[in-house]
Amino acid sequence: MKTGIAKINETEIYYEISGAGEPLVLVNGSSLDLQMWDAQIDAFNEHFQVVRYDLRGIGKSAIPEKNFSHGEDIYHLLKFLDIEKAHILGLSVGGAFAVDFASEHPEMVDSLILAAAATSNLRDEFSEGLSALSAMAKEKGISEAIETLLQIPTFIAPENIEAVQKTREILLRNARIFEDDFPVIRLWQPPQTAIDEMLSKITAPTLIIVGSKDDSAIHEIAENLERNISNSKRVCIEGAAHLVNLEKPKDFNQSVINFLQK
Repeated sequence: MKTGIAKINETEIYYEISGAGEPLVLVNGSSLDLQMWDAQIDAFNEHFQVVRYDLRGIGKSAIPEKNFSHGEDIYHLLKFLDIEKAHILGLSVGGAFAVDFASEHPEMVDSLILAAAATSNLRDEFSEGLSALSAMAKEKGISEAIETLLQIPTFIAPENIEAVQKTREILLRNARIFEDDFPVIRLWQPPQTAIDEMLSKITAPTLIIVGSKDDSAIHEIAENLERNISNSKRVCIEGAAHLVNLEKPKDFNQSVINFLQK
């Protein structure tokens, strides 16, 4: 495995590369570092060169101090790594970052996988929710804020015990994002384009994944993605809530591999 710090786009991004084959880039959710993909790495490494990285403001990457574009961070990271074209997999708000990138740089996207995806037109709503969580962390402590999040059954199904514990560990390790009021979202500046217009620009084959127990709003987004991305298909993974890759890794991994191999 290769690790490094990419000094790009006026920031520093920590990345890891493993496996061999066509590049597959993994884009995290808004509060989890790259270890959220641990259950995917061995399976994906058998088929792809896997690139995972910590978003600006999370894990080992630099904390943002001014407005920035996650889509442009992806673009500059790929340029830094001399990757001309890649499969892009984004989960949760990472799906929104992947859409930002795919709509602005379609020539660099072999295929797109959007798991439990958000979209950038909902940025303000996500920012408000995360600010409330940050306020709770400051008032009642990080642990209570994290446990409150983990008790939301549409975020992570409580019966998926190992996934709950893994998520707890990652969140505790990244406590600074609660303390800093989630700059990963607060300072994110998505494209100033209507979402349906952005989706219509995506030409790459697209897989949309959603967990059966995820919030109805995520299912509505998945339906809109399928409706507006011309070459797309949607699959539902039973028994998973929002963190579908952590909760049902075997089903998730096989869905992704089957799609990419076709």
